[in-house]
Amino acid sequence: MLLPDALSKFLCGIGFKDLHELFPLINQIASKFKSGATSLLSDQLVSLFEATFTLMSNHVIDPDEVKIIRRDFFNFLNNICNCGLTQIFMAPSNQAHLPTVIDHLKNGAVGPDPVAAKVVTAFIVST
Repeated sequence: MLLPDALSKFLCGIGFKDLHELFPLINQIASKFKSGATSLLSDQLVSLFEATFTLMSNHVIDPDEVKIIRRDFFNFLNNICNCGLTQIFMAPSNQAHLPTVIDHLKNGAVGPDPVAAKVVTAFIVST
């Protein structure tokens, strides 16, 4: 119970650097524990989405930071699919964010960042 509470508090008002460092940790948890991480990831997904979407739409931060967070987010989605954890997206509390996720994927696939487009393509192929 300690990790979900800590993660929830950490995600409130999170900045670029902390979120950028958090994505690899979440990916590592998903890769290591797979279905054992389902509950944790499902419960924290809305907070993670909200923090990520806020930074990706923030026009005040450096555009390179937005690009990095976008890539981190796409890698996270790809990792979740590769770990067989897509059911976390179907939790009732998480479903409302799926249209926004799809919009970001679409924009990433056709956007000016070739690295993001490659990650999105890998995500689409893996699903």
